[in-house]
Formats: sequence, structure tokens, C-alpha cells
Amino acid sequence: MLEECFDTDVLDYFPIRDGLKASSIGLRKLPKDKLKDPRNFIFQIDEFFAHYRKNKIECRKEKLCKYYQVVAPAPQELIQFFLDTLLDEYPQSFKLTRLEKNWQFECLLSKETLVFDEKLNLLEAQSKYERDEVGGPYVDAWDALSMQVSEDLVLQKVPGNERDFTQVIHLCHANGWSAEGAVGQSFDKIHEDVPGINKLIPDSRKILSAILRSEHTMERVGALQYRTSGELNRHPQISRADLNQDFDL
Repeated sequence: MLEECFDTDVLDYFPIRDGLKASSIGLRKLPKDKLKDPRNFIFQIDEFFAHYRKNKIECRKEKLCKYYQVVAPAPQELIQFFLDTLLDEYPQSFKLTRLEKNWQFECLLSKETLVFDEKLNLLEAQSKYERDEVGGPYVDAWDALSMQVSEDLVLQKVPGNERDFTQVIHLCHANGWSAEGAVGQSFDKIHEDVPGINKLIPDSRKILSAILRSEHTMERVGALQYRTSGELNRHPQISRADLNQDFDL
């Protein structure tokens, strides 16, 4: 159980022996030969996967729209990227098979099979479980794929000369913010209450544009937390008293 082992830093991103580091934007370019080192993967799937998925299922059962919000569906290119990345990084856990007109994506960890059409729209989700056991039917392809990884996922759209905004947000491991509150909002609006944000990121549009223009995939490793509770859902509507904790840094 997670409660018996609080150190979920499986890949040692934040070794305590190095002491606590000052807050920073923490952007890092992922090398193109990323498959040689799990620390360079886009997704991290480890021994705590079942715990993360269980929390996502509990959120879905409570009220899906509280944790998944969409302004416009994720584009086909990103669905394809999602599938390709999981197949590249975890070939032992995922399998893609071409059917007559569709695609079948087997997710061995969740024991689910997702069926997509040629444009990667979700057609069906097959499972050994009843749909009410996993929080009801999936809304779309992004919703279904988000349930196959540990991480929460946010798509931030950055138009040419217009304000950036959150297009899709799948947020079940919320820590003081929510999908309903962040959807459609700019990066600056979402982070306005973060202490020292103006010093860390004085010009968010410049940074977002630089990330998009980069030839490398960018990773942010700039946050560290210590908790006395293994609760992952810290939605702002949940009182701190209900989280059964003594401190949270």
C-alpha cells in the first residue's frame, strides 16, 4: 500500500541526499535516445500504477465532469502521439493491432481493450470489468487513454496571436486546483496564486512559444512535496481536515 511506503520517487528525480533545492521552472530537454533511460520517458509507469488508477476510477465514479473538462477534443495528431509513445516506452504493457477497418489497442495493465476508427475516434472500450466498476463509459479517446497512465494530463493551446488556453484537462490527482476551474484558462490565470510565479516565469508566452518551437521534448521537473497522507485527490472542494494529514509541504 502507498500509505506504507511514502517514497514514490521511484526514478530518484529528487534524491534527498542532495538537500532541498530552491524552486525553479526546471525545464529539461529530453534526449532523442530517451528509451535508454526510463527517466527520459514521457510517461512513468511503475509499481504504484494501480494506486494512481484506483484514484482516477474513484474520481470518475464521484462525478466525471468534475475531473475531466474539454473545450475542444484533442486532435488526431495528439491521440496518435499518445499511442505511439506508450508503444515505444512500454511495449510489454501495450499492443496495437490492425483490424479490418479499425485499430485495437490492448492495455495489459488495466486489462482494457480500446477500439479506434481510422481517425482514432474511440469506438468501444472492452474490459473484463463492468463499466460501472471503472466509473462509467469513456467520453472520448483522450479520456480512455488518460486512464491507462499514472499522470494527469493537460493540453494547453497556444494560438498565434491570441491568448493561450487550456483545451483539455484530465485532472484526478488535483492539488488545490480543479479541471472545472482551469479549463479554458490561460497559463498565467491558472498559476496566479503560485508563490513567486512572476519571478519564476516573468513572461509565460515567451516560454510557451520557446517550448513549442524546440526540436526537443521538454520536461518540467521543478516541484517536490512531502505528505503524511497517500491521498492523491486534493480537489479544492475537499477540506484539508478530510485529508487526514499533519503537514503538507
